[in-house]
Parts: sequence; C-alpha cells; structure tokens
Amino acid sequence: MVLKNILQDEDIALLQDYRNRTDKKELKISSIKQFIANYNILSKIINEDDWIKDYDKVMNTIDNSGKGNSTQRNYLNCIIQWCQVDGIDKDIVNKYIHERDKRNNIYNENMATNKLSDEDIIITKEELITMFNKLDKLLKLKDIYKKNWSIMDNNDKDLYTFYVMMNLYMEHPLRNDYGSMLILQKKEYSLLKDEDKAGKNYLLRYNNTYSMAIGDYKTNKHNETAVIDIVDKPLSQVIRKYLKIKGNSGYLFEIKGQPIAKNQLTKFLQKYNKEYLGKAVSTRSIRKSFYTELNKDGDVDVNELSKIAKNNLHSVGIAIDIYTKDTT
Repeated sequence: MVLKNILQDEDIALLQDYRNRTDKKELKISSIKQFIANYNILSKIINEDDWIKDYDKVMNTIDNSGKGNSTQRNYLNCIIQWCQVDGIDKDIVNKYIHERDKRNNIYNENMATNKLSDEDIIITKEELITMFNKLDKLLKLKDIYKKNWSIMDNNDKDLYTFYVMMNLYMEHPLRNDYGSMLILQKKEYSLLKDEDKAGKNYLLRYNNTYSMAIGDYKTNKHNETAVIDIVDKPLSQVIRKYLKIKGNSGYLFEIKGQPIAKNQLTKFLQKYNKEYLGKAVSTRSIRKSFYTELNKDGDVDVNELSKIAKNNLHSVGIAIDIYTKDTT
C-alpha cells in the first residue's frame, strides 16, 4: 500500500513518478492537486483504510453524493489515477474505468446537444448595464472609490471585487482562470524564469495598459502561455481604479485576505449575481451569455468569432456548438 488515507502536496511526486515510469503524458501540477483534493474528499467520507480497493463502497458513495455527472466523472478519474499508482488489481481498475466511461458518454452527449448544467441561465446586455449602473452608484454611495483597501471592511471589499470581476468577465469570459491570478509589471514578468511562469496566471500592467498571461487553463495541451491584451478602454479604467485602491501587486482577487481559488470563483459570482442580478450566474453561464449576445442575429463573422474564441482559450467550434444557446 503506497497511498495514505489523506494525501498532501508532497504526494504529487507519486503520480509524477508513476506517469514517468509508464511513459504516460505529463500532467500539470494543478491537475494533480485536483486529483489529491478529490481523493481526500472521498477518503474523508468513506473513512476506512484501503478504501480505494472497495469498489462497491466507493461507487455507492459516488452515486449517493448528490453530485452531478461531471463531478462524479472527476471523482472516478481521480480514483483511476491513484489506483494505478498504488498497483490496485486491474479488475477493480477496469470497473472504475467502465463507470468513468459511462459518465464520459453522458458528458459528451450533453456537450453535443448543448445541454450542460446551470439550466442555461442567460443574461442580456441590458440586464448587465442595469446591474453595473446600480453597483457603481452603490460603490459611490459607500465612498468605496475613495477608501483605503487596508481599512475597508470585508463586505465592501467583496462588493468591489465582484464589480471588477464581472467587468472582466463581460469582455474576457474565461473559465475560472481569474482564480489565484497574480498582478505583476510586464517588465518584471519578462524577467521571470520559465518555471515561474508555467502553470500560473498573471495580470500584467505596463503604464496604463493591461494584458493577461495565462499559463494555467483547461485547454492548454503543451504547457504554453496565452497572452491576451485588454484593449477595451472602459475595462482598463475599471482595472486602473481598482488597482490604485487595492494595490499593484499580489493577487488580483481575494476573500478575507486570501486569494480566490478557481473552485471558489464561480460560487462567489453566483452568490453576488443572485443578489444584484437576480440570477445565480456562474462562469459558464457568463460564457454562454457572451456568445449568445454576440450571435443573437445569427450573422456573426466566423473570422471575428475565431479571434474572440482564441482569446477566450477555446476553439471557434466550442464557441458555436457549446457556448451559443439556441434561442429559436
């Protein structure tokens, strides 16, 4: 038995070593950390030694977890990885693979028919303008634009964070890639070693302009960094004002002094969108709404869409087939 009941970051080496020995594709550190997190979630629920070998108990736990198909699929992907590391009997591993593949088929079918979760919550440009105007008035009423970040209470910080975050998502609807994003001068970023850039996301500032260097994103197949220029002037003004108050270094978005992690980000948005927009809008809903608005007349230029999709870190096919809701 190689695995402990609770894994730590230092156990990343176990999975890396296994994949190196078996000539499997190298995984990103962020992916391995997610495998560790999911393993620990299941381990705490089942609370038994060698639980990963007990196929029936594991499947009963997953089936009754109340989680959706995608989360169950992620749990099984995690289990398969750690079973292989631990040399668990192949018959057990194959059972897990069979269950994972069943959920993969459901996922792929949903993707193909444009039926992924969030019940297709769509927000319009008019709704957003109304919300931004309301938030701007509220921020002014609270004198937040004139306050010092260090003495601002957490509620006001969260409100301002939400306002800036939604402004970013309206122009650049990435997935959860703003989670744990760092702020850095462009010149300082250029001096970083490759290993300090890899697997991290940065907001880069140069004079009064901004760009993003995204090294940790879902579709990154070759450990490349995508650079996205922020060209929208009103958005640049929102960012400039925010950084003047919050500071020009550290993490872009925080909750109670801690960086907002990727898995926190969509919940944060849902909470505040529910309060100020009247809809629990997630990052996926934002992306869907973005492309639905872009293609609302059905005549979007494919070349333009291709450029926009590239900046949003996916293919034009994904933009059309997945993120554009059929409103007919």
